[in-house]
Amino acid sequence: MPQGRAPDDESFDECVRSAFEAAHGRLSWKRTAETIAGAYGLFAVQIIGVDKSDGRLMFSWTSSRASGPNELSYITEYHGENPRIAPALQLQGDAWIRDHDLFDDSFVARSRFFQDFAIPFGYRFLSGTKLVDDARQVVLFGAISSAEAGPLSDETMASLTRLRRHLCEAMDIHLMLGERHEQTLGGTALLEALPWAVLLIDETRRIAWSNERAGALRSTCRLGDIDSGHFSLADPRDDNRLTAEINDSMRSAATGQGDGPRRFALRIGEPDTGSDALVLGLLLRPEETMKAFGHSPRLMLIVHPLRSTAAPDPFLVGQVFGLSPAESIVAVRLATGESPEAISRDRGVSIFTIRSQIRMILDKVSVSRQVDLAGILARLPITDP
Repeated sequence: MPQGRAPDDESFDECVRSAFEAAHGRLSWKRTAETIAGAYGLFAVQIIGVDKSDGRLMFSWTSSRASGPNELSYITEYHGENPRIAPALQLQGDAWIRDHDLFDDSFVARSRFFQDFAIPFGYRFLSGTKLVDDARQVVLFGAISSAEAGPLSDETMASLTRLRRHLCEAMDIHLMLGERHEQTLGGTALLEALPWAVLLIDETRRIAWSNERAGALRSTCRLGDIDSGHFSLADPRDDNRLTAEINDSMRSAATGQGDGPRRFALRIGEPDTGSDALVLGLLLRPEETMKAFGHSPRLMLIVHPLRSTAAPDPFLVGQVFGLSPAESIVAVRLATGESPEAISRDRGVSIFTIRSQIRMILDKVSVSRQVDLAGILARLPITDP
C-alpha cells in the first residue's frame, strides 16, 4: 500500500522557508533536504546537480539518514547501473518519474543496482523530478522511501508537486546568485559525511583535500606531516609499502586495466604500541565517478585505528574485500553471531538468497568457514559512535 504523508500547512511552510533560506546561503541545502524528509516521512531526500558540458557532479545534497558511505558507494560503483537516470533526464516540465511504475518486481529481482545497493540501503522506491534544466546544468530532486514503507501515496505526491514549484524558484535563485562549485566540491561534500579520517591525494602524494579527523590522527597512527601538503607515513617500511600500492593504483588508472574501482588495504604501525591502523586506498577514476573529485585520477585514503570489536564497519568490510553493500551487511551480521535464518527474517530476503550471498562472501574473503570470517572481520575498524 502506498506510504508517506502530506505535511500540515505549518510543516509545508517550513519546507518552503528552508528552501529559500538555502537559496540565499543562510542555510545548507542538506538541512533543507532533512526538513523535507522529516515533514513528508521519507527515508531520504536527495538534490543533485550535474554540469551538462562534461557530466561532472556539481553537488549532491542528501538528508543525513542516507548520506555518507552509501552515497560514496553510489558515486564510485553504482551510478552507472542506475536505471532511473535515463527516464529522469527525459522528463519534461513538471512531470515526475515513479520507479515502481517503470520497473516491476521481476526487473528489480534481476537488477544489481536494486539488489546490491538500493534495497540494502533503503533506496527502494523513488519519485523524482527536475528542478532545473537549462543549457548549462540539470538539477534533480528525489523523494525516497524504503521497501517496508512502499511507494508514496497520491496525496503525498500531490503535496510534493505543490512544493516543487517553490523548490524550482529557490534553486533558480541559488544558481542566479552565482553559486559556483569547484571541480572537487561534489565529491568532497560526500566525503565530509564519512565518519573516518579521509584524504584525497594525487600520484605525487599531494593532498588535494583532507578532513579534520586526518589531522587528529597524525600522532596516534604515525602519519607524516600532513601540514606539509604531502601524505607520508612515519615508518619508512610502511611508507615504502604505501608507495608500491600508490604506484600500482595509478598505473591501473593510466592503463585502464581492471574492472571497477582499484582498492588496497594496508596495515601500518605496531599493535604493541597502540599505533596500528588500517590505510584503505580507493582509486577514483574521473570517468567512473561523474568527475566528482576532479578531471584526473585521485586516491581516496581512509585511515582508521584498529580496535578489537565484534562490530566491524560494513562499508570498510566491503571496500577491503570487494563485497557488495548487501554482502557486506550479511558478512558483518554473520561475524557478530547471527544465523542465516535470522538475517533472512530480519531483512525480508529468502534464505536461498542469504545462503548464496554467504557463499560469495566466503569466496571473496578466501575462507571456507563462517568462524574464520568472524575472526578476520573482528580485526577491522568499527563504525564510530
